[in-house]
Amino acid sequence: MAKLLFTTILIISMAAVFVYSASIVGDFRKLDVNDEQLHQSLSHLERQMDNRINSNTVHRIAKIRNAEYKVVSGIEYRALFEFGETDCQKSDHRDIESCQFTGYNLICNATTIEQSWLHKSSLVEFFL
Repeated sequence: MAKLLFTTILIISMAAVFVYSASIVGDFRKLDVNDEQLHQSLSHLERQMDNRINSNTVHRIAKIRNAEYKVVSGIEYRALFEFGETDCQKSDHRDIESCQFTGYNLICNATTIEQSWLHKSSLVEFFL
């Protein structure tokens, strides 16, 4: 009887662990907003995101508010950030690193996939 009870408890415990771990695998996990790989992924796609905004001025990432990641065929990042308007015009061909923020920020969301072994960053989703 004790052996049957032990076996039953063991099976139920293993099933609970399996169900719990299945819900975690592939889920997004919180990421520090200062993570260097996150910043690199977003900065590689900054111009592409800026081109999706109907504005004549260049926008740059001013502040990342929230970030998550999950492992897929690479690292998938989801970020909520402030996309700051700058004093540069999109028609200018100067170095955008020298553009100064005007103080007007849009709140944006982006999903990217970084595949470092392919030297590839992809913008999956971007919206205001």
